[in-house]
This record gives sequence, structure tokens and C-alpha cells, in this order.
Amino acid sequence: MQKLLTTILLLCLSTIMVAKEIDITKSKGTNQEVITSLSPEPMDDTVKRGANIKITFDKKLKAKHLKKSIKLKYLGCQQEKESKLKQRRDKNLKRCNGKFKNNKNLKKSCKQCVREIFKCQTQRKCKSKNIKGKTNYLKKRDILKFNPHNRLRPGYYQVTTKGLKTEDNKKIKNIMYRFEVSKNTIESITLLQDEINLKEQESIKLTLQTTYKDGTTEDITKDINWIIGDATLVSIDPDGNLKALKAGETLVQAEYHGKVSKEMKVTITKKAEVINGYVLPPEPDEALNNSTMLGIDSNDNGVRDDVERKIIKTYQTKVKIEYMLIDAKITQEILNNPIGNADEMQKKNNRHSHCLSYLRFKKVLTGSESIATIDFTENNVFNTKARARAYSDYNQALSGGVYGITRSKINSDACDFDVDELLGGGK
Repeated sequence: MQKLLTTILLLCLSTIMVAKEIDITKSKGTNQEVITSLSPEPMDDTVKRGANIKITFDKKLKAKHLKKSIKLKYLGCQQEKESKLKQRRDKNLKRCNGKFKNNKNLKKSCKQCVREIFKCQTQRKCKSKNIKGKTNYLKKRDILKFNPHNRLRPGYYQVTTKGLKTEDNKKIKNIMYRFEVSKNTIESITLLQDEINLKEQESIKLTLQTTYKDGTTEDITKDINWIIGDATLVSIDPDGNLKALKAGETLVQAEYHGKVSKEMKVTITKKAEVINGYVLPPEPDEALNNSTMLGIDSNDNGVRDDVERKIIKTYQTKVKIEYMLIDAKITQEILNNPIGNADEMQKKNNRHSHCLSYLRFKKVLTGSESIATIDFTENNVFNTKARARAYSDYNQALSGGVYGITRSKINSDACDFDVDELLGGGK
């Protein structure tokens, strides 16, 4: 199954981004005598992603308007033609049909993956935009500096200044020049989590790491396209926080600059129900639960999950719940071996009846409630023909025998739980 899931990755291809044809030599105002140096330099095509802008002058600048005097603009990019992307999408959708023709769930997840990547490729915003950042003036060194808020992505940029004046009120001509942030080619991207298990409404931060051809790595959180097999199960915000919405299983992948990560399996379980301090087991599948004599007991406490849930939801006090859980455990043991352990189970039932007498004495259970507990057991524990037949076999095994009820003082010793302690907190 796991091998089949991993092949979905091979079917999800991403786009190749191509830079626009941009005249990097275009500039003006860069040769003014007042300018000592520019960093990055005009036409520099080897600028690193973490670069900032520095313009050094040989005179002091007038402080007014300096904060808005320098701007950095990303000049854009270009995508593959949409017709080619559609051809690639249709080809991979066809491969999904063939690869997973015998598994509807995997075929659906594969197709969703392909469509999500195609959607990202056609909608990716590659238009030019102004880069946000902070402008500072280092007066002692006569440097006007612009620090981008985020690392620069590969591509062409344009620096412009306007409104600059020296302290002696001489106007500095507007500056404009271009440079290129070099692309350290991404070798691969990796989701650092292989598999995630969450409960409903829980969240976790996803970490995506890029590995470049020069061997360097970088953790990234922005500009990631998250590919979710079933978007009704999980959501991922722009900062990479994954939130579990409802129970189920799905695959998640990341797509970043033409690279797609391996899929990550996300398993979401229902948030535990807690009633009266009891953590309810999950609701079992009815058909699977009734397909065997003992059914499903996920927390291994000797009580079938559907019966345990019904007891905790039906009875309002802990004493009644504990009594009924013991009752259900005994009947479960009867179903396990209705004939072979009939004598032993009869002794346990006798002891349990002594506990019932004590609960009546303490007025925890009335006579009518005692009868109701018998009806509850018959209707909920022996709820299939096989289970009812097994209980009949148990009674048949007891038929003809003599079973005296031993004398017992009316006290809590007959109960397999601390009645008095539970009553100390109220009925």
C-alpha cells in the first residue's frame, strides 16, 4: 500500500519558470560625482538572495524625506504557455487512471494532486511588484540603506531614488539601475515530517527545506504551494500551519519553484469524547463490530466499545456507570466461552447481585432501575442472533444445576469498585 502511495509523487509534475527578457543595462543618474559607490553594482548578475541596497555618498544628506527616498522593485517573471501545461496535466490524469485503476481512493488522490499543481501553475503571480523593506540613513558613514523584509527571490530588480538633497540643499538627480539575483538552482525540497498524526482541530507547523546544487540548505515558509489530496480534511495557511479539520487520511505535498516534495501522510482521528470524566472509545463500524462474537474493544478494558459508549451516555452518575461496566464485562466473558466457563460466570453474577443489593440499600439504584439495567444489557450486549444464541447456550449449560446464593453482608465489599469513594463526591 505504501509503495503505491509513493508513486503518486511521480505523477505530479510542476512548471518550469522562465525569466522575462529584461534589459539589465538600463540605468540613469549612477555616475554623479556625489555618489561614492552602489551596492549591488549596476548590471551585477551574481547578487545573493540576502542582499540589501547601499548607496554611499561623499556628502551628508538632508534628513527630510529620506525614509521614502529609495525603492526596490521586482521586475517579474514568465510562465510556460497554458496550452502546454494543459497537455501535461491531461497526460498525467490519464496516467492516474491507468496506474490506480483498481484503487478508487488512490486514483482520486492522484488526480487531485495533478489538478492542484496545474491550478498553481496557471495562477502563479509573476507580475512585477514593489519590495517591502526599511530605509535607514547611516549619517556617520553617509550611507543610504534599504533592507528588504524578506530574502530576494531569483530574478531582476530595479533600484530607484528620488527627492534626495545634500545638507547644503543641493539636489541629487534621481538614480535608477538594475541588477540580477542569481539563482542557486534548487536540487530538491524536503518536508521534514514524514508522517503526521493529529486529532480533530489540532495544528502543527510544517517545515520545508530546500537543498541547492552547491550543497547548502535553507528552511522556507513563504511562496509554497501546498498540494492536499482531500482539502476537506486539512487546511494549511500561508505560514505553513496545518490544521486538522475532521477525521480521515490524506496526502500532502509541497511545490516550490518547480520542485515537488515526497508526499506526507496525514492521519486525523476524532477528538476524544469525555463525559463525566470518562474518555469514550471511538464509535466502531457497526458491520465490523457485529461481524464477530466479541466485537471491537479498542481500549482493551473487557467491554465492547459500542456498549461502553452507550453506558457512559445513558447513566448519569459514576456509581451507576461503574456498576454497568462491570455488568457488561461479565456478559462479555460469557460470550467468549458461554459453555466452558458457565459455573465461574454464575459465581461472578452472584457476587454482582450482592453489589446490586448494596446499591439499593444506599438508594443509588431503585427496584425499577434494577429491572431497567437487565433490559439494557439484553438489548445492547446480546444485539445479534449469534450473541443471543451464545447467551442461550450459557443458560442451557446452567440448566439442571443447583446454585445457592451465598449470604453476604450489605456492604461495598461485593462491588469491584470503590462505591463509598464515588459516593463521597455525590451520587
